[in-house]
Formats: sequence, structure tokens, C-alpha cells
Amino acid sequence: MLLQDASTGAILRIVAFLMLCIPAAGQQRDAALHRLFDAYYEEHLRENPEEATSVGLTEHDTRWRDWSRPARDAWRAKLAGFLEELDAFPLPELDVQDRISATLLRKQIETELEGMAYDAYLLRVNQLFGLHTVVFLTMREMPARTDTDYENMLARLRALPAYIEQNVSALREALDAGVLQPKLVVDTVVAQLEAQSKPDAANSPLLQAFSEFPETVPEARQREFAAEARRLYRDAFRPAWNALKEFLIEEYEPRARAGLAVTSLEGGDAIYRFFIRYHTTLPLSPREIHETGLREVERIDRQMDRIAREAGFEAGADAYERHLTTDPRYLFQDKDTMLAYHRDVALRVSPGLTRLFHKLPRHPFGIRASTSPRSCCTKPTRAIISRSLRNWNSKDCPSFAGSIARPLTSRAGRSTRRPWATNSESTTTLRAASAHSRASDSGRADWWSTRGCTRWGGRGSARSITSETRARSTATSRGPAKRWPTRSASSRSWN
Repeated sequence: MLLQDASTGAILRIVAFLMLCIPAAGQQRDAALHRLFDAYYEEHLRENPEEATSVGLTEHDTRWRDWSRPARDAWRAKLAGFLEELDAFPLPELDVQDRISATLLRKQIETELEGMAYDAYLLRVNQLFGLHTVVFLTMREMPARTDTDYENMLARLRALPAYIEQNVSALREALDAGVLQPKLVVDTVVAQLEAQSKPDAANSPLLQAFSEFPETVPEARQREFAAEARRLYRDAFRPAWNALKEFLIEEYEPRARAGLAVTSLEGGDAIYRFFIRYHTTLPLSPREIHETGLREVERIDRQMDRIAREAGFEAGADAYERHLTTDPRYLFQDKDTMLAYHRDVALRVSPGLTRLFHKLPRHPFGIRASTSPRSCCTKPTRAIISRSLRNWNSKDCPSFAGSIARPLTSRAGRSTRRPWATNSESTTTLRAASAHSRASDSGRADWWSTRGCTRWGGRGSARSITSETRARSTATSRGPAKRWPTRSASSRSWN
């Protein structure tokens, strides 16, 4: 009996020991997985310094992404290595949040690997977020508070010739592979290059930061920085832009594809299907997407007709829309009235954000008039949103509503580490914004409080991203899931 009791006690001690070891092993595994998440994110930002700038991290502000063939091959190898490391973490053994994060990271890496050639060959020649527009967008996003910030901007200006040379080499690979953009796109990019390099240094948006220094930079250094920026504009930027323009005109455009559809390329069907998966994350065919679009248009049209009849317009939505776009009651008579309307909407919407979002950005945003010739529209937003936008005349209103919403934090005051606030902080910010709005004159933009998002880098920690960054996350009972950036060298967006 005593022997049996001793044996039972030994077994119980072993079981207790194993029960203590199993959670410890799980915690070690979770910690290793979170280190992998962090390592990938840091490497992603190191590979994409422009994106690092856009999310408020300044460690890589002296560089552009390296588009040379060796650098792209090295990044491909790193991505493959991250996939191998993920294989060491079986999904069934992870908790819900980590399982979601690991699945998203795998999808992210696999998509980036599949689309690397398209990124280097097709998306670099793009009138919206091509290799040339990214430069202007990134320079605009760079902080300008200290001497170091201005030295970083100068370093990036110095690096422009090498950046253009790398991209031209990649585009020559595209010529050999026959993966080219349409002539229409090339012509648009060439026109943009001419417009970007035409102003003198004093009037170029590229050097805007060098015309409005903060007080934190001594006057002597301001003069030095401005003089060096003008020299680099002349000796680095303009020659690089001219070289790119010359390459596009003489080598690329003669071989650009005539058809607009990517399916006109050899293997274009596969490229098209890749971008369907990239943009929708769904295994859909082009036909399925088209049929879905037709069904949705039909559904929305029926709903619009129902609303029109409820409003007393038996002829349907078209008649109701004509009424809304012509009745003086629904039209703005001047710019100030339009701005006041949209600023009022912003004030009324802002208090409700705290009920929908847990983390909200500190950066305020404002509604201000677009610059000419975009500020020509005097129609209210509700009158512009026509049936499937079929009746919207972009010539009448190229700026949608004649006003734009954008972050208005000054360069000198840009925060890089914590652009979010708690809900209680948001109320105080909103009140201050309202007071500023009432006190502002018609020539200054009003400020509103908005809230943004955070990228969670492990349970209990967060990295901030700017209010210009779009993010989607899956929330669980244990908190928001980790978020991973999409393949975004050109789009700078998050998924």
C-alpha cells in the first residue's frame, strides 16, 4: 500500500512538472514567433525606406530603395528565408491571434515573391505612384525639424542619380522580357517628368522644406542647407530626371504596348489574375468579378430608384438626381459656404470616432480649398455621387467637392513615434480644434481631430503609423491582430 502511494505520488509530481513545462514551452514558442514578426517588419522597412518614412520612422531617411538586380535577388532570398522560419510554427499549435498573424504574414510574403517582377517592370512606370512620383511624395513626408532632418533630405537628393540609374536598368530588363506599359501611360509619365523638372529650385515642390525652415534650425545652417539644396537640384535632380525622360522617349516608348489591357502582353492573363488576387485576396476569375459588378450596379440602381420614389420622384433616380444637381437649395453659391459645410460635417463626425476606434491619431486633419484649377466645383457632395458615377462630369468638378481632407500637422511639428491618442485625449483635442476653427480666418485651414492606427508588433506593444496610412486588422477577444504591410513599393498602402 505504501509502495502504491509512493508510485502514485511520483506520477503526480511528474504530471505536475510536465504541466508547468508545457506552458513555458508555449511561451518560448510564442516569443520566438513574435521576434520573427518584428524581424520581418524591420527588414521590410529597411528594404523600403520610403515606406519607413511614411510611417514615421527616420532610421532609413538617407536612402531610396535599391532597385538593382543584386539587391532585388538578395531581398527575394530574405523573403524565402522568412517563409522557412514560419514553417517551424505549426498553425494548429498557435493561439487564434498568432494563427491569424502567421497566416497573414505568409500570404504577404508569398504575394510579394510572386509579384516582384511586376513591381520592378510594370509598376515603376506609373503616373500615380511611379518611380518619379514616389520621390516627391517621400520628400514631402520627411520630417523637417532638426539639422539631421535636413541633412537626410540632402542625402536623398544626392542619391537620386543612382536611384534613377537602378530603375532604368530594371526597365531595360522589362524591355528584354516584353513586360511593358501602354504608350498612353508612358506619354503621361514623360509629361509629368517635364512638369516636375521645369520649375526653378525656388519654386519646386521638391524643395519646399528648404523655403520654410523651423526656428530649431539656426539661420546660418538654413542658408547652408538652402544653397546645397539648390545645387543638388541643378546637379543631381534635373540631370537624373532628364536621363529618365530620355530613356523613356528613346528606348521604352517605341516598344511600349499599343493595347491598354495588360492581357495584350504575352502571359497577360496570368498577370491579370495575379493582380486580382493581390487587390481582392480572393481566388476569383475576371468573369466572376465582372458579373459581381453587374449585379451590384443593378442592386444599387433599384435602391436608388426606391429612394427617389419615396422622395416623390416617380420617374426614378435620374429625375431625382437632376433635381439635386439643379435646385439652388442644394448648390453652394461660393467657396466659403462650401468649406463651412464640409468643416461642419467634419466636426459632427469627429466625436463619433471614439465609439468606433480604440486607438486614434494625434495628428489633426483639416478641410481646406484645393488649389486652382481644382477649386471650381460648387456642388455639394450628395449631388455629385450620381448613379454609379455615370453622370459625373470631371470637367465640372475635378476636385470632387472643391475641398480636400488632409493631415495639417506642420513639418516642424510632425510627430514620428506616437501619433495616436486615447479616447479621453481625443475629446480634449476636438475641443481645441473647434476653438481653432472658430478663430481661424478664411485664408487658413481649419483643424479637426482624427484618429489613426497602430501596427501591433507583439502582444502589449505597438509601432505607430501615420494618419495617411490605411490599415485593416482582425480583432479578437484578446485584442487587435498584428498587421502586415502589403507589397507596397509603389502603392505605399497597408493590407
